[in-house]
Amino acid sequence: MTDKPEDAVIVLPKRLEMTTANALRDEVLAIEGDLVLDASGVTVVTTPGVQVLMAIRDHQALRGRHVRVDRPTGDFMSCIAILGAPLSRLQTEGVTA
Repeated sequence: MTDKPEDAVIVLPKRLEMTTANALRDEVLAIEGDLVLDASGVTVVTTPGVQVLMAIRDHQALRGRHVRVDRPTGDFMSCIAILGAPLSRLQTEGVTA
């Protein structure tokens, strides 16, 4: 997936946790088409955050759509690694970060 004008870009919150995960889920459900999740400002990802990211990936894949995590910070990558979620689990196949 490459950035196309019709790709929806969602800027992830600084802290992706229980208090922000539901709002992110609702935002994604309102979008048709491919998604780019901008993780350039993320400093913390907790278990509920990873769970919603995995659910977003599954939701998109079931509908034949793509999702890509763009510009993940070192903190983002560290948090998902600690939680046992590789970046590949948060994106549809064939995309690169």
